[in-house]
Amino acid sequence: MSHKFGDGATLSRFIKDWTSLSHGKSQTLLPPLDFKVSSRFPPSVFAVELPADKSERAAVTADKCITRRYMFEASKIANLRAKAAGINGSQLQGKQPTRTEAITALIWRYAMIASRLNKGFSMHSVMHQLVNFRERVEPPFSKNSIGKFVQYFSIQLEAGMVKLPDLVCKFRRGIEEFGKKEAKRLGGDDWMEEIFQSWKERKDISIREDTNLYTCTSLCGFGFSETDFGWGKPIWLSLDSGSFLNNFLLLTSTRDGDGVEACVSLGRRYGII
Repeated sequence: MSHKFGDGATLSRFIKDWTSLSHGKSQTLLPPLDFKVSSRFPPSVFAVELPADKSERAAVTADKCITRRYMFEASKIANLRAKAAGINGSQLQGKQPTRTEAITALIWRYAMIASRLNKGFSMHSVMHQLVNFRERVEPPFSKNSIGKFVQYFSIQLEAGMVKLPDLVCKFRRGIEEFGKKEAKRLGGDDWMEEIFQSWKERKDISIREDTNLYTCTSLCGFGFSETDFGWGKPIWLSLDSGSFLNNFLLLTSTRDGDGVEACVSLGRRYGII
């Protein structure tokens, strides 16, 4: 599904409705769809000039990348979360990192190591994490709101090695700051300005030659593996190959729902972790 029409949550709801109808279930058993949010996002005219991306990475397409799948079983994820929390988890105020935080931080750390080994020196690194802001705005939107309600928040690291617990802590701070600042603006009158400002900031980062830019999105918890149109549940799910561009990370739930599959795509010249 194109993000022009909706996001992962919208696609998930569409497929769940389709599945229910395929089994002859009444659509009234499902929570009603919510299109009311459109009144909070009326048509608007807002223009911003985005810099052209003339860097080498702009030309790195799917056929010039290497994509690998990494499977994380539930027991391994539990161990990773404990390790990512640090010795006492004080940096996270006693809260264990989520599986998305722990796995993303782990892969990002080793991607930075691979880059350093390839180039011979460490580079500034930025991770763009896609987040669902439906319930983060004030007042919150319904979980069944239909449309695109996702936005990126960025985590930046200066050149140098970072320990796993420190990376997880940066993720936690990043999402908390997003909820306090950007999400509130997205729910207010300045929503269009916030969206374009975010795009501009990401574009400014993407043209920096001294920075490695990574992007992560998670489809965990959306229930795609439970889809059954009448001929059984899917054995495996993923995005189409054209979606895996340079320095891209996709997380999906395994078939049993307890594990996580990570698809990591890096440019061929930078190798694979």
